[in-house]
Amino acid sequence: MTPLSPPSATRLPNGFVIRLARGLQRPAPDVLLTDAPARLLRLSPAALPYLAGVDNGQLTVHDDVSAALARRLLDTGAAHPVPTQREADPAEVTARVTLVIPVRDRADQLATLLGVVAGVCQVVVVDDASGDPVPIAGVCAGAGARLIRRDVNGGPGESRNTGLQYVETELVAFCDSDCRPQPDWLARLIPLLDDPATAVVAPRVRGDCAAGRASRRDTATGTPRADRWADVLHRFEALHSPHDLGAVPARVQPLGRVSYVPSAAWLARRCALGDGFTPGLRVGEDVDLVWRLHRAGWTVRYEPSVSVRHRGRGALGPWVSQRVGYGRAAAPLSRDHPGWAPPLAAHPATVAAWVAAAGPLPWGPLLATGIIGGSVGLLARRLPLATAAQRYSFALRYAGLGSLRSARQVPHAAVRQWWPVALPLLGLAPRRVQVALAGGWLWDALRDRSRESGEVPEPLGLGPYLALRLADDLSYGTGLWAGALTARSTAALRPRLDAGRIAGPARQS
Repeated sequence: MTPLSPPSATRLPNGFVIRLARGLQRPAPDVLLTDAPARLLRLSPAALPYLAGVDNGQLTVHDDVSAALARRLLDTGAAHPVPTQREADPAEVTARVTLVIPVRDRADQLATLLGVVAGVCQVVVVDDASGDPVPIAGVCAGAGARLIRRDVNGGPGESRNTGLQYVETELVAFCDSDCRPQPDWLARLIPLLDDPATAVVAPRVRGDCAAGRASRRDTATGTPRADRWADVLHRFEALHSPHDLGAVPARVQPLGRVSYVPSAAWLARRCALGDGFTPGLRVGEDVDLVWRLHRAGWTVRYEPSVSVRHRGRGALGPWVSQRVGYGRAAAPLSRDHPGWAPPLAAHPATVAAWVAAAGPLPWGPLLATGIIGGSVGLLARRLPLATAAQRYSFALRYAGLGSLRSARQVPHAAVRQWWPVALPLLGLAPRRVQVALAGGWLWDALRDRSRESGEVPEPLGLGPYLALRLADDLSYGTGLWAGALTARSTAALRPRLDAGRIAGPARQS
């Protein structure tokens, strides 16, 4: 199942607005350095006046040169579209979008969702062989949504494919029945598809804080209920959810800072999706389709200024099973997309420095310092800066920060993807390695919690949060190893040690 290729002409329309990416480095007026993935971009003399005149980091396309510059910046991750450049009016949403909702035995949640989206656009609900289809049918009839019933349960991917067969509009949106989008989410995402090279735009999918509070009270009387696990799990998901990819926009691509977007909420070009999701994939079907779109030449964008609330699992057993299922998806993804789903991806020099520093040799840290110093020297030689001092100063800063970011992956992978092997071996490791791995995992968990706590009413306490964070990692790793054993392949377990290299220099002409 191959998505259709993007159009050959992908000039951005006049009036399209982009903003330079956060963290973009400009070591010289005509040099840009992007991150995740790292790429060196040189600007031509014709492009320099356009970039010099940007206001608040924004550039508006108004002629062929600015269109070519904006396209290059978007394609290299040096800039992102501005989501507020315009907002689609209700008539445009109605005419251009059909919303497909896969559902199974969630009539109450479907009713809540339809209360937000009914009347905004055409709606197709696909009942994926619910045990009792009558409530689903009643909710759809009351909201005026078209109902398609599947006789055999196929999972969300195949349900969306069923819905795609009934879409006649230019754009198709997907939203799962356990989601609660902003009322204007489609109107705010449509302008990002003014870029003819973009196939999918996805909002930020955040844990539903209200679900946690509701689980503690009876909806009819407002009296407290004894549903402690649902409360704890919903409050955890508000702080750390596999669907929540953060607050920074991104061009979605394998090995990038954002490598996929969950299809719990998408807006897409119908023509780009081809036959849709791969049949038979019940988990990871969205990752697979995003990567197939990337391979076909399309762009997928993540826009966190638009948000959708997602209600997670309310019981511990289904919650653990979901995480195990996510882990099992890594094996087929690694089979179909070799090298794109590693548990760890790092520059070879960084890996060599880690091994030297963690080894038993007393002079290992000194050797690690020498390895990093050598990589700094090689990077400095490639930078098109005027003086040696500028080159080495910038290379030292960039390589140092890159090494620290890469080092964060090690404790994460040891506890999450590799724990069946890493945790037993940890008892044999030097004390400094034990402290570094445990401290790295703890620091990463605390950093994520502190980043989200300010936006979450009644955030989960530190102890329960850390316990569930560990359970999340161990459950995912269990599924990962089970999937690898079933597939008889170690591809999903092997690190990728050629990542982190700087591509370029690419020139904007």
